[in-house]
Amino acid sequence: MANQNSNRLLNLGKLMDMINDVTSLHQDCRPGCRGPLQWNLKSEDRRGLATRMGILCTSCGYISGRYTLYEEVETKSPGRKAAAVNLGLQVGLSQTPLGNDGMRKILLSTNTPPPSRKSLQKTSNKVMAMIESVNEADMSHRCRQLVDVNT
Repeated sequence: MANQNSNRLLNLGKLMDMINDVTSLHQDCRPGCRGPLQWNLKSEDRRGLATRMGILCTSCGYISGRYTLYEEVETKSPGRKAAAVNLGLQVGLSQTPLGNDGMRKILLSTNTPPPSRKSLQKTSNKVMAMIESVNEADMSHRCRQLVDVNT
């Protein structure tokens, strides 16, 4: 189970927006409370390496809503948007001999909760299809260039 001393990958801009928003809302809801704020790990919604999480005040009981702490990528498919960090991870893994299981071991050794095997494989399948289509388009373009040069 996750604790306050575990690690996460968070987008710094999104994190700062969250801190500013939560601090303001906390003061509006509970004027004068100076209690310590901490992560509400019970509300955490992990999406691969990306996370949505809220904050709680241990003094007054204030609980914020969940904030998306990652950049999203527009997709043509219906449903929630993909996290850029998850797609980037799979692009990087496709260029190295390290696989999904190796990446999970590395993350575990840094006290970072790893994405599930199923999640990694699903994202890998999406990314590999995109990489394949880009490679095919590039090879087609190169073939056309060679034909032009030869003629």
